[in-house]
Amino acid sequence: ANGKFMASGGHDSKVRLWDVSGRATAYTGTAAAPARLTVPAFELQGHTARSNCLAFSVDGSMLASAAVAPDSIVRVWSTSSGELLSTLDATNPTYGNAAVHGVVWWSSFTQPTLMLAIASNTSLQVLNVATGAVVTSVQGCFLAVAWSPDGRYLVTSDLTNNTQLWQFSNELQQVKAFVGHTSSVLSVAWSPLPGTFPDAPPTVATGGVDNTARLWSCFEPGAAGAGSCPPRPSYDHVYCRVITLCPGLINS
Repeated sequence: ANGKFMASGGHDSKVRLWDVSGRATAYTGTAAAPARLTVPAFELQGHTARSNCLAFSVDGSMLASAAVAPDSIVRVWSTSSGELLSTLDATNPTYGNAAVHGVVWWSSFTQPTLMLAIASNTSLQVLNVATGAVVTSVQGCFLAVAWSPDGRYLVTSDLTNNTQLWQFSNELQQVKAFVGHTSSVLSVAWSPLPGTFPDAPPTVATGGVDNTARLWSCFEPGAAGAGSCPPRPSYDHVYCRVITLCPGLINS
């Protein structure tokens, strides 16, 4: 949250906000042992199962949290007060009870509507944070989700070993697929490059149970239109559970 807060969640079902600037947090430590945070700025309670998803809003003013089944409620908190601002039920009446696997904020500074994309074992949903209304949804068992830097695309993964590219404009339309992983894809990420498409086309990273991390280019010349995204190099790993890309990564 603008470099001030860090969020953590664990098996006790509580979410904690830590003031890593140190101005409002107690420290312990000696010259021989590094100091460590001991008292969180806020302890956020409400989940009924262990936490598994945390996401700060684009401006850092809010934190979204989710927990494993049977808790299907996504909670939105104020980072300045620790107040619970809203609750969003990931259970879709059409698809049934949900186990949330991923939560991500709509990455747009210019649009006034606050939205969250929620990936679960029953669907991919985009919800209006203020009203709780479902903006759009598609059925499926989704394991991870990430919004593009300009907010126009989503990348998701599912149990079929595939990763999908979706175009978002009040509805979701699948435009491409990432084909190459041989087992479940557990994490997806975009390179946070500056500029707008196609002037600064981003790279997509995926990591999965097949012990590989892979890079993909979907917006380079020749990659437009329906079909599969061309793969870039893959990297051996051991059960790649999480993945992220450094802001300096370029499509070289």
